[in-house]
Amino acid sequence: MVLPVIKIVVALIIITQQMNNETTSAVIRHLNSDEEFKECSSKYLSFIAPVIHQDTKQFFDISLINNQVKGKMLNIKPYNIQEFVEVTNKKENFSDMEKYTKKVFEIFKSRLN
Repeated sequence: MVLPVIKIVVALIIITQQMNNETTSAVIRHLNSDEEFKECSSKYLSFIAPVIHQDTKQFFDISLINNQVKGKMLNIKPYNIQEFVEVTNKKENFSDMEKYTKKVFEIFKSRLN
């Protein structure tokens, strides 16, 4: 049975250093590790911080598009702490990340026209 993988990354950085920190790109690189996660049916990433800086959100949105172009399907969503707790209490983590990913793709496609 092939199971999905979910990575949860918590950062306490709340300013622009969130994006400059190695954390964001290292997380994507690690999640794209074909060797480590080759048996996983789906990949999910929750990035959690007190506040999500716009640069960080944009980085993850672009990573979603970039991975789709490469034929890799990831579901990623950056959350502030309150959003993550609410989604987790409802046990909707996977579906919430899937909805967010779909929304990012839809916005991207609509802007191509």
